[in-house]
Amino acid sequence: MDEKTIRKIALANAVDHGGKAETNSVLGKMIAADPSVRARIRELMPEIQRIVAEVNSMDAEGQTSSLGPGGHKKAEPKEEEGGLPELPGARKGKVVTAFPPEPSKYPHLGHAKSALVNYEYAKLYKGKFVLRFEDSNPDIAKKEYYDAILKGLAWLGIKWDALDYLSDHMEEYYRAIEKLIKNRDAYVCTCDQETVKKMRSEGFGCEHRVSSVQTSMDLWKRMLGDMKQGGATVRMKIDMSHANTTLRDPSIARIIDKPHPRTKKKYRVWPMYDLGTSMLDAWEKVTHRVRTKEFELRKELQDHILSALGFKPPYITEIGRFEVKDAVTQGREIREGIERGIFLGWDDPRLLTLAALRRRGFTPEAIKNFLMSTGVTKNESVYEWQVIESFNRKAIDPVSERYFAVMEPVKCKIEGLPTGKISLPVMPGSKKTREIAVRTDEVFLEKGDAEGMKDMRAGLMFLCTANFGEVKRFVSKEVAQETLKVHWVPAPGVRIRIVMPDGTTKSGVAEPAVRKLKVGQSVQFYRVGFCRVDKLGKEPVLYFSHK
Repeated sequence: MDEKTIRKIALANAVDHGGKAETNSVLGKMIAADPSVRARIRELMPEIQRIVAEVNSMDAEGQTSSLGPGGHKKAEPKEEEGGLPELPGARKGKVVTAFPPEPSKYPHLGHAKSALVNYEYAKLYKGKFVLRFEDSNPDIAKKEYYDAILKGLAWLGIKWDALDYLSDHMEEYYRAIEKLIKNRDAYVCTCDQETVKKMRSEGFGCEHRVSSVQTSMDLWKRMLGDMKQGGATVRMKIDMSHANTTLRDPSIARIIDKPHPRTKKKYRVWPMYDLGTSMLDAWEKVTHRVRTKEFELRKELQDHILSALGFKPPYITEIGRFEVKDAVTQGREIREGIERGIFLGWDDPRLLTLAALRRRGFTPEAIKNFLMSTGVTKNESVYEWQVIESFNRKAIDPVSERYFAVMEPVKCKIEGLPTGKISLPVMPGSKKTREIAVRTDEVFLEKGDAEGMKDMRAGLMFLCTANFGEVKRFVSKEVAQETLKVHWVPAPGVRIRIVMPDGTTKSGVAEPAVRKLKVGQSVQFYRVGFCRVDKLGKEPVLYFSHK
């Protein structure tokens, strides 16, 4: 690949990313355009870095003009039926996709997108979708997280054809590791973590790299036996000066002396990510995987592992991640927040977990439509909460019954207010109606409405028109079109609590009919917003969805 082509790729990358090209992204584009580049990474890397630096020193206008006539247009991938880009090398009935979560936290929207896209591709090509747990770290794997992932994906309507667990393949991993050692493709290293990090950074190997097969096998047996955690790792033997630092003799297995939620104390040496995921792809006969592009530079290592063990790698499609502004998604941060009482739990309304969204009243339909709208490209995006809310509003607005609730209640006596029952539509435009009993001349109004209507004539929605002077008086059962209209609740009402998106709780008063709602039901309180019923009882609890 010549300098002109590399520069064009770097310029396009800079234009796509706010004026700053990224070396790894440019390299990834080069490999996608010409797979032979993979074998020349070390040779080309200095030139790529130089060109990227030159491009990044240019202003936006200079970058665009340097691309030449027509500038840069993002490629529009060919789409298959259903809006998904075509998969390379895919044949109907032969595609096997997979989603490999680690059971270390509750699934969030990012996990859901990866699962959904792989599932939809399997459906599209009439293939098979595998859900597998890459549960190779007993330190963080918990039954609670396995269950949450299964429940969350099932709630979204994702159906897997096979369910697999990395921890069910431990004997196979041990055989694979021994094969790598015996073929001199791997060795056991007892250097400490900092030493290994330094050597990989500086590009030189340790004495274990040239150890005999027997020495490594003896150390391997000790890893399986009485060696202490941290005493050794199994490392691939590749190239300590490789331009892609991922390939500088990475560790592929380690000792973790902690009971596993599924295998208890049966195993103590666990495969690390690259060995774990690549071998499961092989054993499950996965043909295609769609995953986020932070793994892009790991593909070369994973392909190397598969090749060393005699397997063909699957087609990998990397896509960009998306973020929701100000949302917390890091498992460690959430776990610490729960422990410190900052978050109410994994379903805290501030979080993007499926459990949190479900509890707030977001529907599977809305979530899936939003996720598919983010696209299957390498472009990265940041969304406002309001975008997700707009998809959910479209889903729940036609089916959410309307009720009255007042969140800052002020009791008002309206002289002459007739008692009895009034009829109003369950939803706008609906022929179905419901009744509200008005038993006294007292109603609850919002504090802001009550204070703002002094010396005014206003309408109480579906009830009457009244004068709000020093003494409040009933005027007519008709709600005059030209008057201000406010919502209300007949006294004595029912006390309710609404958990807000920021985790706070507001108390208010609602009409008695809320006691007859069902847990999980979505409702809209006039002029308040959409809510999901969370608990019933003396004081019902609802979660605020959005306006």
